[in-house]
Amino acid sequence: MKFLLRVALLLVFVVSITIGTKSVYAIGPVDDTSPRIMVIAIDTKSLETVPNGHNLVKSLLGVTSSLRQSDNIYISSLSHPEQIYGPFTDNETTNQAYANFLHQISLNNMSGMAQIPESLTEIYTFLGSQKAPAGSSMYMIAGGEATYSNEYAARALDPISQMFAKNDWTISSFSTVGSSDNLRSSLSRMSSNTGSARFDLTGSEDLKALADRIMANDSLGTLVPSGEGELNEASILTANVGIAPGTQDATILFFKDEPYGSMRLKNPDGMEVSAGDRSYSKITETPYTVIWEIRDPKPGNWTVEVKGLNGTVSSWHHTTNKYRLHLNMNHIIPMGETSSLTAYVTDGELMVTLGPDSVMNAKVTNPNGNIVLYQLNDEGKIGDVVAGDGYFSTTIPRPRVEGTYNVELELGWKDIPNRISESEQYDAIPFPSIDLKPLNTERIYQGQQTNVGTIYITIEDDPFAVIPSSITAKFAEGDKSGIFDIVPRQVM
Repeated sequence: MKFLLRVALLLVFVVSITIGTKSVYAIGPVDDTSPRIMVIAIDTKSLETVPNGHNLVKSLLGVTSSLRQSDNIYISSLSHPEQIYGPFTDNETTNQAYANFLHQISLNNMSGMAQIPESLTEIYTFLGSQKAPAGSSMYMIAGGEATYSNEYAARALDPISQMFAKNDWTISSFSTVGSSDNLRSSLSRMSSNTGSARFDLTGSEDLKALADRIMANDSLGTLVPSGEGELNEASILTANVGIAPGTQDATILFFKDEPYGSMRLKNPDGMEVSAGDRSYSKITETPYTVIWEIRDPKPGNWTVEVKGLNGTVSSWHHTTNKYRLHLNMNHIIPMGETSSLTAYVTDGELMVTLGPDSVMNAKVTNPNGNIVLYQLNDEGKIGDVVAGDGYFSTTIPRPRVEGTYNVELELGWKDIPNRISESEQYDAIPFPSIDLKPLNTERIYQGQQTNVGTIYITIEDDPFAVIPSSITAKFAEGDKSGIFDIVPRQVM
């Protein structure tokens, strides 16, 4: 881990805010292609009185570094905010990084009262000096009593937190056990100014809430439950994680109430995944969380086994898949006719066929909220033209309601519980209809113009104006030839 001395103020614009003796400078152009930066500022003094406080911080670091792997993560002390440590190196675990940070705090006798306004100023300046892109953030972990009044917080913290927001940087705050209402209120106000929130940091359920927030903010999807149970030292929790074909990465997270116990993960062949299998897996172990990251996992049912701990343990997972689902039909269909609902699968830019064990379903929601489920097939029947060509189809009845129809495509396999889904939509609207009323078709003479019929264009029995040249007429059969003139009867 690198050790950064006090951040130099490299920015050249005018001073905009002064807090105590610290100046905050406006930020110049940033590099939106660079990695996001996260600075975690910790109140180490208050953690000395919080049961398992340091273990909770280690676990928070583990969750954050696992779910925001592309970020450069730094650590700072709220008592000495001018000292910023980091970023974490690739081969450095969160436990090692935090232990090194605490060693530096002890070595330099830097444990003291939290300086929240000064920390905001220093970290804002640091992010500016690093040209931090939008989405960069500060995590503030604090506890105990606030050292300032609510009035001072409004006067000092609001302007600087609002400057974070102007740069699209967020401040997420965490209050430990025993935090005063005054401190919680200040942290909540500061975080909400940047579009974030304050979290409690008291146990594994708070770490799960943090993981959900990161997943939502970064559009990573949602964590899927694998199993949960209340254990004692003699009991075992077994849970299954279904991995679908095409899965590129799988992340399995355990949240537990105590820093003990053992966990085993087995692939569909019954082979235990070893922590030393770095070629395709990585494990991040912290006191209250265990996180497995698996690349190109074998499809099938993976088994999780947890034992040797007291309290609640829960297992969750999230996967990313290389397959994408696409709707292959006109995005506008007529209301008066049946249509073919067709979908296909791609791997990158290439269409793929997945074999007879694959199953494609569609859940169609009409504009009124009514839902109909359809099973598509690639067997050359019920609307499917060619069997085995990779196009899954079915015939849907004519729409009865005008508007937008939402389609949720779902790809699955007969022996694997996991599913891949994509959302699409199409619109159903009334189409024009043509009604020909024949007149004189018996006596037609060569070289003589004859009125043979009247064409009516309507939409749901109402007249609909069209350009005459958009209508084409021709003889339906025989070797007869002639010229049809479309003469408008009414100009609109």
